[in-house]
Amino acid sequence: MLFWGIFLESTINTSFHTLVPEHQIATDSEVKTLLETFKCSIEQIPVIYSTDPALATLNARVGDVIKINRISPITGKPSPYFRVVIEAP
Repeated sequence: MLFWGIFLESTINTSFHTLVPEHQIATDSEVKTLLETFKCSIEQIPVIYSTDPALATLNARVGDVIKINRISPITGKPSPYFRVVIEAP
């Protein structure tokens, strides 16, 4: 059973699924704008675990800020939100 779980985890790329929004590593300027706009520190941004399947193809490291572009159901336009990568417990 353990083998089957490892097989599935290593062969299925969830980033192409229609329900998974686009994930990108945010640029330094995007992070700076984010922190200035919301007057917050990097520690106050919500988190995402480094083992999240959506990050598998990004090569994101702990401390990176991830920009997630979700299409707004109201406006139909991309509405980005951000998460900081942390180590999974």
